[in-house]
Amino acid sequence: MIKIMFFGKYSDVYGSEKHVSIEGVTVGQLLEQLHIYDAYMVAINGNVVPLNAKLNDGDEVAVMPTVSGG
Repeated sequence: MIKIMFFGKYSDVYGSEKHVSIEGVTVGQLLEQLHIYDAYMVAINGNVVPLNAKLNDGDEVAVMPTVSGG
C-alpha cells in the first residue's frame, strides 16, 4: 500500500491523501495514472525524487504543484 499526499490544487481534486495498492511503478507512471502532468515536486518518504524513481510498498509520496502568487 502506498500513501499519496496531495497539496495545493491537487488536494482540491483528490483530497488530502489517498491510499493505493500499486508498487513497482515509477513516480512518473503514478502521476500519469492520476492525470497529473504539471507537478512541481514529488517526494518519497520526505526526499525529493526524479520521475523515474520506483515506488515500493509502504512508501509515502507527496505531490506538490507549482506555487503561484503575486
